[in-house]
Amino acid sequence: MAKNLILFGHSGFDLNNYKSLTKILNNTTECLVVLMEDGVNGVIKTDATSDFEPYNDILEKNIPLYCVVEDLEARGFESSQLKSSINHLTYLELINLIETSNRVISLL
Repeated sequence: MAKNLILFGHSGFDLNNYKSLTKILNNTTECLVVLMEDGVNGVIKTDATSDFEPYNDILEKNIPLYCVVEDLEARGFESSQLKSSINHLTYLELINLIETSNRVISLL
């Protein structure tokens, strides 16, 4: 599937780690990002608007963004609450992605 798979496990509101992610994305081609663990924080549709919406700049670059369903559910949310442009996958599907990617970059 993707040549570069990036696993991100920090909250989207943690700006230091988020900047590390975006720096890697600016220097990487043909990649996709999987949000897991606390990385799922910031993927839920909300009515509130703020100055910072996690992951919007990644989505604007048309970089595929996935969220691990089990991590989302562990935090009390459902996949139906995901922002429309974020895909969901299970841990089993994540294993398949890891196996088929040329490189895995872990920011956990």
